[in-house]
Amino acid sequence: MTFVMRPARPVDAPGILAADLDAGRTAPADAARFAASISAAVADPTRLVVVAEAQGDANAGGGVGVVGWAKTHPFDGGEGGLLQAARPLS
Repeated sequence: MTFVMRPARPVDAPGILAADLDAGRTAPADAARFAASISAAVADPTRLVVVAEAQGDANAGGGVGVVGWAKTHPFDGGEGGLLQAARPLS
């Protein structure tokens, strides 16, 4: 299996949510809040969200799957965005 890292697109938000739920980082009760938050981050041109995508490993929908992600956080320290909150590959 091969993994590819690339900038996230709006269509990746459900895969990011699924990866977070599978990793136990987001509780099912917080899924709607997390989905809204990650969708906003992906759409924000001042933020960077990247996904790690499994290539050659078809998911139930017949496509490839997001297996990890990371995003920048606003940081008011004169250094611009800070890439953190990297999610481990599941």
